[in-house]
Amino acid sequence: MAKPKFYKPPPPYGPGWHLIKTAAKAILALALGFGALAGLAWLGTRAGNDVAPNARYTVAFAEIECDAPPGLEAKPFLTEVRFINDLPETLQSVDPKLSEHLKAAFAKHPWVLEVGAVTVTAQGTIRVELTFRESALAIKIGTDPEPRVLDRTGVLLPKEAKGSKLPLLVNRLVPMNVSAGQKWPDPDVLRAVEIVRLYPCEKIERVLEGWQLALPGGKLLRIAAP
Repeated sequence: MAKPKFYKPPPPYGPGWHLIKTAAKAILALALGFGALAGLAWLGTRAGNDVAPNARYTVAFAEIECDAPPGLEAKPFLTEVRFINDLPETLQSVDPKLSEHLKAAFAKHPWVLEVGAVTVTAQGTIRVELTFRESALAIKIGTDPEPRVLDRTGVLLPKEAKGSKLPLLVNRLVPMNVSAGQKWPDPDVLRAVEIVRLYPCEKIERVLEGWQLALPGGKLLRIAAP
């Protein structure tokens, strides 16, 4: 006896329904993926904010490990950095912006030429790598009996920078309107910095023909340079 044939109606939404259904599933999967990533990012930020106030992650600014510039100990140097930036006495080693903030803070100190890596050890110690400016030229500022010092790029260094063993620019009375950490605005002074880097000397002065340098041993050297 033959089996009865059952009628199977066509899909209610037509032949394109399968493609639409597949696309909808793909879009839903992408949305769920992005939602999961956003949730993890939010949890990470929330976790950082939640643990930051914990004393376990609190580090005194004065305990940051770094080298100190010439004429300064590490503690006074760190105090100056904190004072220049009006920073609190402590910071959090888990702060996600710790490296960014410390690099900006140390870069403002007149002695600092470059700020390198900022690292936090497993014990919570913070270490900042620094490159300091190098003294190049001594100059007289106003009536101050002690000369001030410019670095190799023409930036005025703090008063503790010693210029007794540096070439001295002798015939220019330099005004007092430049602060430590600022580049010197006088092109002749900047040119003198460039020349003493090429010709080590004891004194340098501007003359009509260019520059005159007093060399060790009393010899004079004249350079026809602008």
